[in-house]
Amino acid sequence: MPSAQPVSIRSRPREFSNFGGDSNLSERNTVKLLEPVLTALGVRFWRLETEGDLAGVAEAFSYADKERRSAVLIVGAPTGWN
Repeated sequence: MPSAQPVSIRSRPREFSNFGGDSNLSERNTVKLLEPVLTALGVRFWRLETEGDLAGVAEAFSYADKERRSAVLIVGAPTGWN
């Protein structure tokens, strides 16, 4: 999927009852179907669930810039500014 704007950032809605759990077990279709749809479309994605996943942010931007393709950062962790 070529894109003039190579990076899309998408926040995945997470319910508190499944926080930190497998998104495939979610009762919400927007959560459960996001990754399979991206895979079917051939769009690479990275998950941001823990502090250890932060390197994926730079990797997603780098991939999108270098390949001139869409990349999705799925934000499942609660985020905020200190």
